[in-house]
Amino acid sequence: MGKVKLVPQPEHSVPRLELCAALLAIKQSELILSEIDLQLQSTTFYTDSKVVLGYIHNETRHFYVYVSNRVLRIRRSSHPNQWRYIHTDQNPADLGTRSIPASHLQRTTWLNGPDFPLSGWENNPEKVNYDLINPGTDTEIRPQLLTLTISSANMGLGSLCFERFSTWSSITRVLANLIHIAHTFCKARVTANSDCRGWHHCPNARIMSKNSHMRKTSSFKS
Repeated sequence: MGKVKLVPQPEHSVPRLELCAALLAIKQSELILSEIDLQLQSTTFYTDSKVVLGYIHNETRHFYVYVSNRVLRIRRSSHPNQWRYIHTDQNPADLGTRSIPASHLQRTTWLNGPDFPLSGWENNPEKVNYDLINPGTDTEIRPQLLTLTISSANMGLGSLCFERFSTWSSITRVLANLIHIAHTFCKARVTANSDCRGWHHCPNARIMSKNSHMRKTSSFKS
């Protein structure tokens, strides 16, 4: 059974039209299976579009609505392993869009089908994993977004670390020491006799802490 449909207006892109052709194959298969009196064991689908095969076999990327709906419809009625690639010159479906004289139609694959299913090749099909074609530039594929999360609780940088302090002055004293040490590490030049090197408790840091506490107190009073 063969069927051809006209291209809708406005005209879609070639990958969309090829995907619509694959969906048409699914609908034709369902129609044939519902009408014949034979119980078929399996059905194999062929397309000459590797882009469509990449859409059907895709498991990692997301599509926009048009492609996503049709891929879901195809996968609802078939498994990706049922889909195979066929070269364009062996694809009888292409004859439906070409100008062929009626006198030559009987000798074409449109009525007789391709030769390879009867030659034994179909008994040992090659299993191929079809990947997406140019997923970075395909306008039908949604961009892939990456996010990074860091758990501050495991690093000791969260606000919970302040619960161990009972007073505001103790918090400011510790922060003052940390700020002083950080500034010491960041200095371009440190004199050899300077005590402000590495991890240490510096009197300057304690004075900073006291001044910070006084500024905090005065701000509350004002």
